Amino acid sequence: MKYFYVCASLLFLIVGCGSSPRGNVILVIVDTLRSDHLGCYGYNRNTTPTMDSLASNGVRYLNVTAGEPWTLPSMATIFTGLLPLEHNARRRGDSYYGMDREVATLAEYLNGAGYATAAFFNVIFMNADFGFHQGFDHFDCFSSLGSSSDRNAEQTVDAALQWVDGNQSDSPLFLAVHFYDPHLTYSPPDSFADLWRDPDYRGEFNSSWGQRETVVNVNQGIINLSAEDLYNLVALYDGEVAYTDREIGRLLAGLRERGITDDALVILVADHGEEFLDHNKLGHAHSLYQELLNVPLIISGSGFECGAVSEVTVSQADVLPTVLSWVRKDVPPDLFGIDLLSPDFPADRSVPAGMNMEEEYVVTARRNNIKVHLFDRGSVAFMFNLAADPGEHDYLDYIDSILLDDAQFYLSTPPLFHPAAVLVENVFLDALQNLGYI
Repeated sequence: MKYFYVCASLLFLIVGCGSSPRGNVILVIVDTLRSDHLGCYGYNRNTTPTMDSLASNGVRYLNVTAGEPWTLPSMATIFTGLLPLEHNARRRGDSYYGMDREVATLAEYLNGAGYATAAFFNVIFMNADFGFHQGFDHFDCFSSLGSSSDRNAEQTVDAALQWVDGNQSDSPLFLAVHFYDPHLTYSPPDSFADLWRDPDYRGEFNSSWGQRETVVNVNQGIINLSAEDLYNLVALYDGEVAYTDREIGRLLAGLRERGITDDALVILVADHGEEFLDHNKLGHAHSLYQELLNVPLIISGSGFECGAVSEVTVSQADVLPTVLSWVRKDVPPDLFGIDLLSPDFPADRSVPAGMNMEEEYVVTARRNNIKVHLFDRGSVAFMFNLAADPGEHDYLDYIDSILLDDAQFYLSTPPLFHPAAVLVENVFLDALQNLGYI
């Protein structure tokens, strides 16, 4: 079945590769987007012509590590420039903690620099209860305690453009738009669901599959997927990605028509990836492998070379200092994140990540193509060479002591902030179960 994208060939004549003014900042965040399902990252399906076009007019970063393999801590890392053990917005035990009121966010920095700020988010963990409203003049998070997002990408774009049309401010704009669609369940519109799935498939792994109990049953080996089951799930996920990509194109085309993207900085990033039995599981929030931590990052704007590909080791925390530097605002010295345009960006940088696993917090660290996993409270380590083994299936027979020290140092990092637990009710817990987080 054929489908059409909005002005794909002309869409990204939106920023001049050599221009110098500092203007609007557009941050596009796609939930649950693994980098190797984008065309510009080598995927064999035409899932992302819009994102590919953005990459051809900016820099595509290959080696980007998420703070954790799920939404809340990774989104907080994007918006604070700090790692999860520093900002402390994450799950600890059976409780959830948002961003502390004392932590400075990207929206607060830009609002203080004279920007009009607006957010359009679509998941529980990014609502005001978790502190993501801080610094936004206009805050629209469709999901609240006790619900998951029912607003699709098209409705999200409509809401954002409607707000832009009603915005009377002459100030430069910081617009943050989050798309939730690639998250389970994979239920794209029919025209996108039909792009790659087998029309003769009659199994249960369809657009309605993906509630918590059945995902757990797969991940515990109680349910086994056939090749046809897995093919259908991936096809539906790719349909969600393609649908989201079309709507990102419509968003950017609409902003371009309104003059918003003239000399703008456009950033596209994901919070985490998704596993399709790469390591015998489905979904996310259960491991530190690359399919969950290696996320896409594409930046287009003045100072970012058109069509460039960067292999530097990047953290999601780098988004905030890069934006602040681009708008000529001082970058706080105590951030983990580093300005990606800095001439002093380190070549041998180590980037850590982590997650709660049963009774302990486990961590990983990556330097270039070497990656270590640290378990059992730092006493057991496994190391991989991602250049030779990108799927992380063959342990190296040695341990890089410096990288191991970096991982152990991150494991011992004390929190900089101590947010209060978010008070939740049973309806919220039900929603988290449906999302697959408990």
